[in-house]
Amino acid sequence: MGVKEPGSDIAGLKLLFPTQERPDRGTVKDVIGRLDHVSISHDPAFPARLALVGEGTGIPRPIDQEMVGFELLFEGLTFELTGLAPGAPNDISPVKHQFDHEGSIDHLSYAALLLTPGRHLSGGARSLPVMRAMAELCCLLIRAFDTLEAVVWEPSKSAMGRRYFESVISAWVEGGPFPAIGLTAFEQTSDGAIESVGLSFWTGQELRIETSVGLEPIESTRLAVRLIDQ
Repeated sequence: MGVKEPGSDIAGLKLLFPTQERPDRGTVKDVIGRLDHVSISHDPAFPARLALVGEGTGIPRPIDQEMVGFELLFEGLTFELTGLAPGAPNDISPVKHQFDHEGSIDHLSYAALLLTPGRHLSGGARSLPVMRAMAELCCLLIRAFDTLEAVVWEPSKSAMGRRYFESVISAWVEGGPFPAIGLTAFEQTSDGAIESVGLSFWTGQELRIETSVGLEPIESTRLAVRLIDQ
């Protein structure tokens, strides 16, 4: 397929919690304090603003419209975690592919935190070392929060159950294959070809395996996974 320039937006991992169990900043702060190799490098002075009311009117500030979060330091890199209660959760984009997860993913069922590379990393936010570190940090958060049910990766329109995500990312971090089924996905076109979804985030282009190759769809997908890893 043709080369596509990667977008200028910075993709992140969306951490899905049941709507009523989205953690607040106090809970997250306590959890981060117990994690090895992770620290809060910037803590916005949000509590002081929460205590205010609307300019002496006695009307509470609309804190549900605020985006609450922390800047985290991990492996010498900074990442931002936003969407904490009592502020607004992050949007949940439509999901087309699910791995080790079932059921609808929408705002009625889930509330999302968003983990992204820090602003200081904007020039290298798409580099493999940064993305691998972000995924590893996400694994630490999965282990710390029993109520974290799934992770959404928007470039591939994929949702991964917590056990699946931790398994494939841990293997990747330890030198195993790139988690092509998850951080990318695959679809069969109307003419029977297999096309990747989300590979352009990593390489600037998608992968297509034509029917003329003579493989069944499952075989084409396996070949695509091997090619992506290489």
